[in-house]
Amino acid sequence: MVRTGSVAAALAHLRLHDKSTIHPALTSSPLTHLIIGALAASGGSLLASTLSTYSPTWSFSTPPVLRAPSLGAFVWAAIDLWAGALAAAVYGVVTGHVAFDGVRLAGSEGKAQEWTETEGKALCAVVLAVCGAAKVYKLHWVKKEVKDKKE
Repeated sequence: MVRTGSVAAALAHLRLHDKSTIHPALTSSPLTHLIIGALAASGGSLLASTLSTYSPTWSFSTPPVLRAPSLGAFVWAAIDLWAGALAAAVYGVVTGHVAFDGVRLAGSEGKAQEWTETEGKALCAVVLAVCGAAKVYKLHWVKKEVKDKKE
């Protein structure tokens, strides 16, 4: 839930306002949304692992995402990054942000349907929860099942 709030709050700054200090090219770019979503959802954990704050001796190290030995391991290690980017894209599409004009949800009458910010946050929470559940399943149960089969 905290990650959902951080993604939605960070993207709220990209809404076009009359007195916005953000350049219009950035507010209308889907790439900006993806980057902000990835950083908002995983910035803290990525920084903590880079500074090795999970160990008794703190030190600067290569983030675990970049130490992955294979592409499959990289995808699972970077799930926090791309889940945040996915949540940001979903939030932008369903709330009707200008950056996602090419992608709209069609209602029953074929008209573009925009969701409220609360509904967008709820869908972001679902996206992040599903990605988090997939990561937990992969890290804790898949290895255990393989280990049990070997015995």
